[in-house]
Amino acid sequence: MRSFWTRPDVLAFGLLVLSVALCVRVSVEAHRFEPMGDPMSAAAARPLPVFASRSGDRSEATVLAAVARDPFRPDRRRPAGRYRMPGEAVPAPPPPVQVAPSPAFAMFRVLGTLTFSDGGGAAALAGPSGQARLVRVGQSFEGMRLTRVRAGTATLVGKDTTLVLRAPEAGGTQ
Repeated sequence: MRSFWTRPDVLAFGLLVLSVALCVRVSVEAHRFEPMGDPMSAAAARPLPVFASRSGDRSEATVLAAVARDPFRPDRRRPAGRYRMPGEAVPAPPPPVQVAPSPAFAMFRVLGTLTFSDGGGAAALAGPSGQARLVRVGQSFEGMRLTRVRAGTATLVGKDTTLVLRAPEAGGTQ
């Protein structure tokens, strides 16, 4: 009659029993407590060595400077400029960019404004075509929409442009 267990089965079972026994022994050793020896008295303990700084040694000053520049302070802010290596030249600031208004937008003028008690308003506007018209807030005028009117100012918004126009002073020119 044949045995139910084959040779590989017996070998695997033997390795399983051996690994379980090893785990049990390791867990018993891990939970074993040994009493500590007599604690040393404070008089018997050796004092920590004192290191005297060498002449010219700035380690203490360096440590204190690092503590003063604590990178984790909540009030610390990013520096204004990029870090530069010692001796690296500071680049000249770029020239200011002046954007000239488009000739069509430069032709818009406010002739006068009206403000209403309900917060709305209207403005007398002259456009690039030279025509003048009274425009209420929300209405369009030559491709621009009037969005806000205040005493002496009107705000026109276009596709990608916002113009804030001021009415000329009484007796003056714009």
